[in-house]
Amino acid sequence: MGYQVKVDYSPTYELLSSFFVYATQRWTRNLDWGHQWLQTVNDRLDPEFAQEIADSKQWPFADYDVLYLWVCRRNHADNIEEHLQYLEQSDEKSLHELVIPYIDNLSRQDILRIRNSYVPLLRKWYEQYFRELESLYSPLLEEDAAEKRMLLDKMEPEALVEYATNGVVLELADKVSTVMLIPMLHTRPINAYCYYNDLLLILYPVDMPEFDEDQPPTNLIRFTNALADEIRLRILRFLAQDIRTQEEIAAETQLTRETTLHHIMMLRAAGLVRVHMDGEKERYSIRADGIAEMQLFLESYIRV
Repeated sequence: MGYQVKVDYSPTYELLSSFFVYATQRWTRNLDWGHQWLQTVNDRLDPEFAQEIADSKQWPFADYDVLYLWVCRRNHADNIEEHLQYLEQSDEKSLHELVIPYIDNLSRQDILRIRNSYVPLLRKWYEQYFRELESLYSPLLEEDAAEKRMLLDKMEPEALVEYATNGVVLELADKVSTVMLIPMLHTRPINAYCYYNDLLLILYPVDMPEFDEDQPPTNLIRFTNALADEIRLRILRFLAQDIRTQEEIAAETQLTRETTLHHIMMLRAAGLVRVHMDGEKERYSIRADGIAEMQLFLESYIRV
């Protein structure tokens, strides 16, 4: 039995993702905005608030699975303020009942801790950072979600997931029944995942529109950056032979696990590598379509 694909959008997802990127600083070197964005945001925040966020890095990383699930399971209007109010005003029993079908090892005390710890921070984050950007980002994300919804009846689930994620191939068998696609800007060009009992959230990247025809497109820059390294060229050659694990790639290149993952993410961001996902295990193969697509982008930009 296969899985069904749904598409969801709420500005609260982007609020949460932007906070996640700043608070955890995970994948910073692989994100489009990177360290420069972190510094820009830090300069805008009240110092006391910035320190509160820094302190939150010590909290369990799995807390974010609960926060994303609360957005996904919302039954109220798609409004950031209303969502935060809903979390503040709901009792722990109600919030716990939303989570238990998907995460079955959390107590009500866990739920209260997560709610009481994060909601005040998210409210301040909205006021000091996200509010003024919401009107710019929300239409882009809503438009992309609408495009993906139109494709639900036109593409097979597997094909739609690979198209939206630029190369994710799900090999989940009966492990999940529903895959939820959610458009994101702050985590681009990376796909992020939240695994639950029979539900998988995939937060896929959406590029900002580009208006300057003299500027190389972002995806073309990712492509040229990905190929401007001998190691990554060797990885592509290795992946052209067969589907490989990260450990196999690390052994072939004689690199550490962390460095190998960085190179893979660079190739993934450029659309040159497929990631085959079986639960939380990943394998990689070359994505020949991505090479052909980038050739077209290159020819279009230099006007051959």
